[in-house]
Amino acid sequence: MPVTNHLRATAHSPSSTRQLVHDLNGLSGTFSVKFLGEDDNGDATFQHHHGKHGPLTAEKFLAAAGYKDPQAAMKGDEFSFSPVKTKDDWDTIISAQEDPAVGDKLKSLLKGMDVAIATVNDPQPFGARGYLVASNRAGDYFVFRGIVGGMGF
Repeated sequence: MPVTNHLRATAHSPSSTRQLVHDLNGLSGTFSVKFLGEDDNGDATFQHHHGKHGPLTAEKFLAAAGYKDPQAAMKGDEFSFSPVKTKDDWDTIISAQEDPAVGDKLKSLLKGMDVAIATVNDPQPFGARGYLVASNRAGDYFVFRGIVGGMGF
């Protein structure tokens, strides 16, 4: 089932999408996915997957993130996929940042898009890959990825 935001995701013109990608890429050195668990790997990396994926679902996200067998990844012990829809969801993400302004900026940049957080098994012991992924109406995916670990992994 697709993640759908109560606000409709807006389609971006190519120039505004380029600017959005530039702005999101600028956060990759400071944004962290440690809200998903202990942050073992520092700051998250950013990738943009151009408009071919459609509505945000767990399977489409996994395919966009490069998982060859999304069904197998979804069966992993550490797999989770949850929409980010409420103020409390965003507050958790924002408060986990070293600088809360980074989380606020991310929330502002992704306004109106479908957003989800996910964890996927990592080949390293005691860890998982943590993601924050957003999708616009054009089918572009905007993905932050880091490694998380901790007692739950």
